[in-house]
Amino acid sequence: MENACLMCREPITNPFAIESIEKHIESWLPRRLVGGFYKLNKALNTTTTWEEEEPPVQQICVHCYIKEVYEWVQWRDEELAKKFLSLFSFGYSTESFSNGDSGLETEFEEEESQTGICDDCGEYCDELRSAGGKWLCNGCI
Repeated sequence: MENACLMCREPITNPFAIESIEKHIESWLPRRLVGGFYKLNKALNTTTTWEEEEPPVQQICVHCYIKEVYEWVQWRDEELAKKFLSLFSFGYSTESFSNGDSGLETEFEEEESQTGICDDCGEYCDELRSAGGKWLCNGCI
């Protein structure tokens, strides 16, 4: 039996450990928001159950999780929410988080630079550059 998202009721056909996304978001968030972020995750029940020989059971899909976190961040800080989507949209169109659509972007526009986490050193950078298929900070180029 397929596992369905508790929020959108769509089948979760490719489970992803949301706990790992939580860790990255937590390290990115300003300290003033981390306590509330813990409470949000507890309320969303984001635990993925992994058992040997059984498919993983995930409560909510990645899109719904990111949408809930985005709305939570947006309610607290509009500019921070924009940065959040540039880092954590996972290929979903950013409009899908504000209008309820769950469509993936089918084509990506190449940007000259973007804000995010450097693929080599893992540090946050306001001006990443695309080089050799990776997004790199000035120190790693």
